Amino acid sequence: GWDTVLSATAVTIAGTVTHAINGDQDGEDGCTPNARVKIVCTDLTIPDGGTINLLGKGFQGGVYTNGYGPGRGKATLHRGGGGGYGGPGASALGYSAFGGAAYGSAALPDMPGSGGGSTFNVINSTGGAGGGLLQIHGSGDVAINGTISADGANGVNHCPGAGSGGGVYIQCATLYGSGTISAKGGASFIGGGGGRIAI
Repeated sequence: GWDTVLSATAVTIAGTVTHAINGDQDGEDGCTPNARVKIVCTDLTIPDGGTINLLGKGFQGGVYTNGYGPGRGKATLHRGGGGGYGGPGASALGYSAFGGAAYGSAALPDMPGSGGGSTFNVINSTGGAGGGLLQIHGSGDVAINGTISADGANGVNHCPGAGSGGGVYIQCATLYGSGTISAKGGASFIGGGGGRIAI
């Protein structure tokens, strides 16, 4: 849930941490996020093999409709636009399938990524979902030798838009390790915009 917080002095993630899909599909209000991973701690360690995996856990892609989220990609008859977040989603201009706009804070990412639009004329054409949201509030050391991924998902079937990358915020005294942190947009068909990472 959005208000759930993992609070501890020392946190070690040796397995997989994720959150539920952001399921709000009320496009009239731009969609309200309802799931994230929030950790408040002194020290956090992600050893090799550990992961926080938020691939496609943001706002969902459209099925015969626009994507969802503040940066939702537009759906048209033959193409779907990519979701936007840290940057705008890609557009298929010849089809008026516009990508979603950038939104949110670069200094303090506090939103998940947005979904891509689908196409209207292909069964099961589905836009990619945006990446999820991770916030780590550490007062000591954060050691990342595993992986953190808030990437957007690819679209499925004929030419939908991909989801945008999600958000990663890490506050700490020292960050080190040989792992990876990513918030990339989905890359299939019409690409999603990149997400936001702030450290």
